[in-house]
Amino acid sequence: MVHHTALVDSAARIGEGVRIGPYAVVEGSVRIGPGCTIMAHAWIGGNTSLGEGCVVHPHAVLGDVPQDFSYDPARVCSSLEIGNFCVFREGVTVHLSSRDGGRTVIGNHVYMMACSHVGHDGVIGDHVTMANSALLAGHVVVGERAFISGNVSVHQHVHIGKLAMIGASTFVSQDIPPFCTAQGVPGRVVCLNTVGLKRNGYDQQRRTALKKVFRLLYRQGLSLEGALAQLDQLEDQDADCVSGFIRATKRGIASSRGHGRADES
Repeated sequence: MVHHTALVDSAARIGEGVRIGPYAVVEGSVRIGPGCTIMAHAWIGGNTSLGEGCVVHPHAVLGDVPQDFSYDPARVCSSLEIGNFCVFREGVTVHLSSRDGGRTVIGNHVYMMACSHVGHDGVIGDHVTMANSALLAGHVVVGERAFISGNVSVHQHVHIGKLAMIGASTFVSQDIPPFCTAQGVPGRVVCLNTVGLKRNGYDQQRRTALKKVFRLLYRQGLSLEGALAQLDQLEDQDADCVSGFIRATKRGIASSRGHGRADES
């Protein structure tokens, strides 16, 4: 169902059961999957694709050109790829990649609350939640089931691990390891994300093992190399997830607040 005041480009491909509300604009070769709802005054453009069952609220903008001075639409062909069952609340913005052939990627079941933003070339994992006015700069990567609280700002190229929790009004300038909670300006790791682990089905045994991982990394004053060596000896899938994340970091991992450090390179 397409409202008679909506503007839908003839090049767009609209799936079965899509609802497009008053004054919404679908511009260019946009692909909208079955069962999506595009509410009044939303704008979707560029080389953007939405999966099944997504909901786009009023005044959200998906697939606009990146806020990157090097971007030249005459020579760059990039895309925004959105998974299934995502929700984009009022005033959300998600931009195209700034690189020729590049992609900005939003996973499945991502919930972006009002006025949150994902910059160019971002990669957002499944089941990520971004609260009101959470802002991710270009090239930010967020692991699955992470929670980004309100008014958080994340520096470009930062990686946030799976099931990490970023507290309200935090500025994140270094990578946040999986399963950790970070807070402050600048963002520092303060504890294990125990609440998030419980909500996502991690039993007591698994949470206890992760507490050991956290202590090795942040509470025993070990060098980064020493902590990684001990994590490798645990032969645990979650410990391997943390150590693999740290070994891949390019910006360094955030230190903890007022405790032993394991962030020396």
